[in-house]
Amino acid sequence: MLLASCSSESAQNDLFQGETFSSQQEAIDDFVAKEKLKGHIIMAQTNKDEQLLIAEYNRNEYIIGELLEEEGKYKAITISGVTSLRGGIGMGWEFTSTAKNEYSIQFHKEENLASSVHVPERTFYFNVGNGHTLKTSPTVTSDAIVSAKTIK
Repeated sequence: MLLASCSSESAQNDLFQGETFSSQQEAIDDFVAKEKLKGHIIMAQTNKDEQLLIAEYNRNEYIIGELLEEEGKYKAITISGVTSLRGGIGMGWEFTSTAKNEYSIQFHKEENLASSVHVPERTFYFNVGNGHTLKTSPTVTSDAIVSAKTIK
């Protein structure tokens, strides 16, 4: 029997195969072009020191990306599929970062927590919580977000 594994350093190095950029902005511009993003992007810093990109793919359709940095080189990649909010606010989903940290995101109409993040030009907010919690709790707390800003 042969067992194989890879270290997280090796996995991180694999993420930096291909094109990288010398600035965050170049990496984000590449992300926008590759994903054909039509709306705004919010960069959310997590308490695990990860940069999540909550991006509007089309009106009321969102994807989550991650901005990676290694030795002064940057790359932005997609870490979730496109999810439509057209079915109604209150929707959420779970995702995992490149470092294997688990998160849950939920969109809602009202600012229900002090840490809720407002979505620009829209009438809703979102929360990001640590862990895959939607199976056990109908509400996501924003315990994962340290700061957030609109970057596009």
